[in-house]
Amino acid sequence: MWPSKWIRDDVEIQALLERWRGTRLEVWEYSCSHARLLIRLIREKENMDPVASAYLFCHGCQSVRFDDGWRGMDVHIKRASGSSGSACVVSDRDRLHIVCRGVSAVETAVIPFINLNDQLRG
Repeated sequence: MWPSKWIRDDVEIQALLERWRGTRLEVWEYSCSHARLLIRLIREKENMDPVASAYLFCHGCQSVRFDDGWRGMDVHIKRASGSSGSACVVSDRDRLHIVCRGVSAVETAVIPFINLNDQLRG
């Protein structure tokens, strides 16, 4: 099920990333044809936090480069302006580099997991 309350505010997204810094990151789904990328942040099992996952939803992806997954997430998001308008640059050292139109985030304990097809269904 696609969550209804995605965070879109840059300050709130940065605060979420700070709370999840150091966790495991997995590129959860990528749709080249729809220019969308879904990233899942996962807390290790020994952490008994009821919030099991956080997701970053990148849409309008223009450029993507990523490893499959890693521990020690250190994602940063920067806004950039160019000749084609504003863009978000999402990066984590040399493991992740995304240029997209926008980024949203959500924390969830929901199982089953979020997937991109749910977003298309509304």
